[in-house]
Amino acid sequence: MAKEPKKAASAASPKRGRKATAAPDPFIHKLVLNAWMIAQFGVDPLADYADSEGRTIPAIRKLSYSILDEDKEGLHEDGRHRFFHELNANWPATAPTHAAQLASYEDNILAYTKSLNEQRQAKGTRPIFWKYYQWLSLLFAERYLDLFFHQPTQLLDALNGFLDRFNTWRVAKGLPTAMEAFTVADLNRLCFQNATGSGKTLLMHANVLQFRHYAQASGRESEFSRSVLITPNESLTDQHLREMEQNGLSAQRFRTDLFGSPDLARVDVIEITKLGDVRKENTVAVSEFGDNNLLLVDEGHRGLGSDEETGWLKRREALSARGFVFEYSATFAQAVAAAGNEAITQTYAKSVLFDYSYRYFYEDGFGK
Repeated sequence: MAKEPKKAASAASPKRGRKATAAPDPFIHKLVLNAWMIAQFGVDPLADYADSEGRTIPAIRKLSYSILDEDKEGLHEDGRHRFFHELNANWPATAPTHAAQLASYEDNILAYTKSLNEQRQAKGTRPIFWKYYQWLSLLFAERYLDLFFHQPTQLLDALNGFLDRFNTWRVAKGLPTAMEAFTVADLNRLCFQNATGSGKTLLMHANVLQFRHYAQASGRESEFSRSVLITPNESLTDQHLREMEQNGLSAQRFRTDLFGSPDLARVDVIEITKLGDVRKENTVAVSEFGDNNLLLVDEGHRGLGSDEETGWLKRREALSARGFVFEYSATFAQAVAAAGNEAITQTYAKSVLFDYSYRYFYEDGFGK
């Protein structure tokens, strides 16, 4: 059974008499959106925690300690996830997300899961049973999309209010670069840094349903044109089309010779190599899509490195300048470090909503 971590002595203030030395600044210490979201569920992401044996653990482990074990998977007899009941049982009254909102988000997740599983069952495919980190990923997305669609001004203010404290925490740790303030333009990108093999594709499909739900519920569906999935190559395009068909999502391979009418309910799947600045025989100009699309990016770390890839990044951004983008990768941290570009670092530090990188995947016994 998972044991509740305890709060360790704070290390916020450096000890006197020691000579200050430059500290490394890993990407994980820049993930301000992720930290803010953890705080939304009543856990202080800037405090220090230890497990029952005194080992330092990150705040996400504090949040998830009660749902880590496999026996917490699946549904309770009342039809809700056991994960929900475990968190709800001791929900802190001071959490920015209220208990009633937590229940509403859980019911939404159940509805998306039911929709996907009905399609899978009809095709003889094994139903989805979420792992705890997948359920938390969806819960984080629920909270964010709710605020993004219904309270965007308050969302921006809350993020920047937290940012002041986050930067103070960074200074106390001797970390060199302050994270820049969030702007409206930063709000329309969410990234999931989840390990290879952790089920990012299933999350993507649920994210599509989440986005459509909140766009419709807020009366803002007309603000968005198409749903576009960008893949690295044709092989992955084929795989995504098969899996979307399996889960009942309307999808089609995008053809440059058949530019169908915009439809948010259908996912157009295209390889990044077929997007260009001007239309050619085997490429389509990004301008033809417009800039208000729901964009899904598989292998989102691609485009952060070479000059050619940087061009890909600009085209991706052009597709969603007034839209919204979900990006998925196991290696945003490595790609950002390799790029060595502070603007890219800031963008992705303010965009990674959930971090289940290989470190956690391995600790949970899924990696080898």
